[in-house]
Amino acid sequence: MPAIQNLARSAVQDPQRQLLDDGPLGRVGNLRFKAEPGATPRAPGPNFSQRVGQLLSKIAFHVSASPELRAQQRVLDQTRDNSRRIGNLLGHLTAPSGDPKARSRIAADLARLGALSGGDLSRLPGGKESLNTYLRELSVMDLSALRGGVLGTAKDREAVIGQMAPPRLREQAAQVLDQIDGAMKAELAGRVLQEPLAQIRSLLAASPLDGQALDEPLVRLSSHLSMLGHDTLDVHLQSWSNNDLRSLQGGLHAGPAGLSRQGAATVDHLSKALDKEIQARVDRKWPALIPDLAAAIGQGDRVAIGKALLHLSWGVDQMNCGFGAPPAATARAVREQVALAMDALRDPGSNPAGPLTRGSLARLDDVTLGRLRLCGELSAFGLRLDREDARAEGLARVQALSQQVAESVGDVLMTLAADSPDVQVLVQQLRDLAELEFRYEQHLTRLGHYGGRAGADDLGRTARQTVRQALDSLGDIRDEIGQRAGRHLRLLRGLEEGFGNAFAGLGAVLAELRDCPSGAMAAFKRLSLTQQLLGSIRHGLQETLARQAGSTGDFDHIEPIMPPDSFYTMVTEQYGVRYDPAAHRTMPVLTDAMGASMAPHVEEPVDPGLHPTYMVTLPVHGTHMTFPVGKAFFHDSVERVTFSLSVRGSDASGAPVRTTWPRTVAADQHAAHMGEAVDALFAVAGPAAEPLTRLMNQQLGGGILNGVLSMGKDGPFRLEDGTTVLPGAHGGSFHCDLEKEEDGSFRVVATMKLPLDTVPALDRDGNTVLVSMDRSASWALAQVTLDVSSDGLRFRMSEPPQFRHHFERTPPKDV
Repeated sequence: MPAIQNLARSAVQDPQRQLLDDGPLGRVGNLRFKAEPGATPRAPGPNFSQRVGQLLSKIAFHVSASPELRAQQRVLDQTRDNSRRIGNLLGHLTAPSGDPKARSRIAADLARLGALSGGDLSRLPGGKESLNTYLRELSVMDLSALRGGVLGTAKDREAVIGQMAPPRLREQAAQVLDQIDGAMKAELAGRVLQEPLAQIRSLLAASPLDGQALDEPLVRLSSHLSMLGHDTLDVHLQSWSNNDLRSLQGGLHAGPAGLSRQGAATVDHLSKALDKEIQARVDRKWPALIPDLAAAIGQGDRVAIGKALLHLSWGVDQMNCGFGAPPAATARAVREQVALAMDALRDPGSNPAGPLTRGSLARLDDVTLGRLRLCGELSAFGLRLDREDARAEGLARVQALSQQVAESVGDVLMTLAADSPDVQVLVQQLRDLAELEFRYEQHLTRLGHYGGRAGADDLGRTARQTVRQALDSLGDIRDEIGQRAGRHLRLLRGLEEGFGNAFAGLGAVLAELRDCPSGAMAAFKRLSLTQQLLGSIRHGLQETLARQAGSTGDFDHIEPIMPPDSFYTMVTEQYGVRYDPAAHRTMPVLTDAMGASMAPHVEEPVDPGLHPTYMVTLPVHGTHMTFPVGKAFFHDSVERVTFSLSVRGSDASGAPVRTTWPRTVAADQHAAHMGEAVDALFAVAGPAAEPLTRLMNQQLGGGILNGVLSMGKDGPFRLEDGTTVLPGAHGGSFHCDLEKEEDGSFRVVATMKLPLDTVPALDRDGNTVLVSMDRSASWALAQVTLDVSSDGLRFRMSEPPQFRHHFERTPPKDV
């Protein structure tokens, strides 16, 4: 039986290096070394004098060192002791098979290491590191000696392990032995297989591929595997990176020609080994992808199926990036489960076979439809959607909101068509338009309209389409309005530049701040969107003018007319940011402290005793239906026409439900629209609908108002001289947007807009004064967003509040 080079030879007895300490990780077998060709270096042991000196040094250190240094030294001592134990064990493992004394020494070493480590060398200080370092330092001859000793046969292993007691210790020792065996095989495989595999990879990457040249390293690899065992290749591939596995597997799939029978067999074996290793990595990293989809299909839950399909698509994409393609077993499982998912999602009546058409897609909620449209990586495995039907279904679901956006663009165009456009009105209209467009693009993104992520080009394309839609909706007066508005292209360019300044100034501030106010990003997005919308409006007007002129027109160099000096005050009122033209910096008006001050008032729990159930009857698509609601909701939503409600989500079956409140509703149509909204609310929320009506009423409006008033002179509504306006509850409107989330919870956006006439205010010194305003043109708006639990009972403010206002002062009224 071969052993570690120089073992039991006279050369060992003639040390070449004296009075040397152990290496940083100890020594193998406590052997000294005489250099001979092919031998592995060994570190000598200390003599008696050295050992005494070391002992005295330890005593002196223990007396003088701090507790921290003693703790560090203790870890170093443990590392050195563990290193010595592992090194001695490696030396003993090279003993000839059947040597009873060697077995006893090995059993003692294993018992000690097993007890210290609990069966896992990585838990010992320096344990795993010592093992790997020793194995790297051993020659191939020494590694072969390890492989041929106790590690070589199951009988020898059992004989060693059987000498230990109790059973728990035998189990731990066996685990240590398995770790050593695995590390040894990996090291030996790397030494022997690395060279032919590197040559194979190089030849496979060459163009053109030389099959005859490839055959030689393949045959050599086959010979090594025959000597070491074919499982050695599996062990060696475990140390490869994903890119290495991918490059080799890709070359083998190309099907090299001109190979001998042995070379072709090696290619087949190598390809299977690669697939096996890739499969093992896939199973470790994505253990639940297939089971999660299978479970969702078994439950018939379309929402869960959509979620699992998207996760599976992401997983397949990562497998493609990491390994070139999923391994064979995973690919088969994906194909099988996707086929079952298609059957579960399709409408058997209108869509019995083929891609999922609109009849099937219409049964899905918005999120699930969007997810399916993002599962592009699964198309190769049988997931197919009719692309035109998916696009049409998605756009149909936002048609009402799209119409509102187009109407808002129309408002801007009509203002621009005046001889002298009112910039104050334009800025307000642009802010309204930006809010609508922001919600529109959010819904399109959720529906998968933009693919994985909406880029600037996608959003710009959507904005230009909206402008064209708005121009087309003008009908016969399109050309007239387009021509009249087109006279103010220079003003549009000036507004673009002004909003661009505010946008860039805020971007510079956000880049500098480590902790920026939470509401600043919302303002940043809306400023950017406004600038983009202005560009789209200008582009649409240029197209109209060019068509009327019968030419492309020369619009490349439009000299901007800058808006009046009060423009940036208008931006502050509508966007909540203050731009400093001299410093080119934009600071958010809203602070985190303002949001924190408002939250307790908005989150005040609802007392059900103050909201008894009231049975309200409302028209729903021509049929009168009765709903149990909180009585305050009845008073606010039915008896008053200033309350409005939009609902979006899915019912108990997963089918989409949505209502969008129109921009303007005649008083005699209010009940019909409210009936549709309340019917949608009960379809989406079920048992939580009545608790939600106890939240969505003027009590929430009162909380918003109290939150604003609690800020005192730090409030968000200010005159140019710094006076803080304190709005009161005098009429106004209240709108709630409710959306059901995937987990069954709800998101409620509540917006309250109050007209102002004579209102109290606080000057810079905190003194109360009265301010008179034009009620027809002065207003204050506050918006809060709440996350509400699935039962409708618990809620919290989840986003920073938003504030907007416009004040037009009038002379004080006579009292």
